[in-house]
Amino acid sequence: MALRVTLRARARPMLREKRADFAESCTHLDALSPLRVLERGYAIALHEGTGRAIRSKEEVKAGDRLRVRVSDGEFGAKVEPHG
Repeated sequence: MALRVTLRARARPMLREKRADFAESCTHLDALSPLRVLERGYAIALHEGTGRAIRSKEEVKAGDRLRVRVSDGEFGAKVEPHG
């Protein structure tokens, strides 16, 4: 019985520390979430057909159809010639 009490007494601070570490990790992961990035005003442009994210202007040409993902949904877009 005494051993059980001792183990619990020693385990409590360790569990508290691990829970705090876990909560901090969750906060960091949440900040890096692509959905949180969108909430800060960014958008992700996706190829209409493949759904792949566009990382460079070289990946699109005039007339391509895109889906643009923002924090509260998506909308369509069409690539037009620039200048």
